[in-house]
Amino acid sequence: MLDGRRSRACFSVYTDAPARARCRVLAEGASASLEGTSLPTSDSREDRSVVDIFVIRHAIAALRSETVPDAERALTPEGHAKLGKVVAGLARLDVELDQVLHSPWRRAVETAAGLGPLLRRGAVVRATPELARSPREALLAELDGGRAALVGHEPWMGELVAWLVLGDRAQGAHFALKKAGVAWLRGDPRPGGCALHALLPPRYLRRLAS
Repeated sequence: MLDGRRSRACFSVYTDAPARARCRVLAEGASASLEGTSLPTSDSREDRSVVDIFVIRHAIAALRSETVPDAERALTPEGHAKLGKVVAGLARLDVELDQVLHSPWRRAVETAAGLGPLLRRGAVVRATPELARSPREALLAELDGGRAALVGHEPWMGELVAWLVLGDRAQGAHFALKKAGVAWLRGDPRPGGCALHALLPPRYLRRLAS
């Protein structure tokens, strides 16, 4: 229930303003009241031809270990529980997905599986090695034009957001996501072709779900 508590969320819809202006409001520490906030939803889109892309970092996973390869680290019970609330928060924003692409690493596979409640009928879920590396054109070629979630790892998720919004991967640190955090992009899936519709920290989405 929304009760006016403060969240670490920041919303903005961008135009073709200079890159610095687009990045200016992205500080995750900026406070926004949940009460009276106009929440972005999938149905708020004016141009139905515009593509929505949800860039998602994997949820909380087991710590690095000398005995378990990095790619095999699984989500923890806390990670699964918090991811469930994040997904419920996205559902409150009427998010639905036609396609989910995810890294083949176990923690991303399990995070993608947790997005099940958001899938539309006929949605495609599959792994791609392009989400276990710095973003490049080959990843964009795998998008099918529907509402897509891209699930992967930092620093590459931040680089992906920076590349799609600003055309510059080097600005990725400004868009770094917390575990199970979401960057909601809207526009043409090409370098510099998207706007950052909403930056959704996991704590905000969990509150929205309550």
